[in-house]
Amino acid sequence: ACTGEGCQYNFKPVYTSLPCEMTEIPEAGAKVIDGATGELVKCLRRGVDDDLTEVLFKGSMVPIAAQCCLKGTSTGDAAYCKRFIGSDDNDGCIGGKNPLKRLTYSANAAECARRSTESAPLALCEDACTGEGCQYNFKPVYTSLPCEMTEIPEAGAKVIDGATGELVKCLRRGVDDDLTEVLFKGSMVPIAAQCCLKGTSTGDAAYCKRFIGSDDNDGCIGGKNPLKRLTYSANAAECARRSSESAPLAL
Repeated sequence: ACTGEGCQYNFKPVYTSLPCEMTEIPEAGAKVIDGATGELVKCLRRGVDDDLTEVLFKGSMVPIAAQCCLKGTSTGDAAYCKRFIGSDDNDGCIGGKNPLKRLTYSANAAECARRSTESAPLALCEDACTGEGCQYNFKPVYTSLPCEMTEIPEAGAKVIDGATGELVKCLRRGVDDDLTEVLFKGSMVPIAAQCCLKGTSTGDAAYCKRFIGSDDNDGCIGGKNPLKRLTYSANAAECARRSSESAPLAL
């Protein structure tokens, strides 16, 4: 950095020739998830989302919180999650606190490396780390979890009226992958996510699963009041998340 060598550059960012040791988004993508529930918020794609620092979350664009986890441990271990090192404040929190730092996926990985020690090596997490501090329960968080993405089919996918079944929009791969709302009856409206039971067919009483358990915000696949803003891929992922061995779900 050449600290203290004049020109008031101590108060500026400076160029170097140091290599970045960048951690790219994996080829399989990486999940950004809800810091409280672990639900999928967005799938990061290499070559598309490399510079992304914020996502649509509960109706607003929100910075993605950076957190780290202890290598050599696993989800569920008390020592696994490290939302902060030392103190639960702006300095200690991996991704800041108030305000959040605006870090990319690669920058989150770099911050974990920077905060690592020989006895406590850190890396990106495979868990939401709910309740582990820094107010990240109210934020989307980075993970190293692969996306298991369900792409929009090559033939496209219909968004239809939830009452009449009439066509509202045809989703196109490579164009509408991040779409969460459409023009519907004169207004831009979030597209509701729903699932159906594999091994059954339209007309079967057990086919449709707009909710699991209870017809409320928690039970409804796509939320209720308000609706969750889910992409096509996120709808598919939510069906997979809510599946069980006896009741596998899909779009």
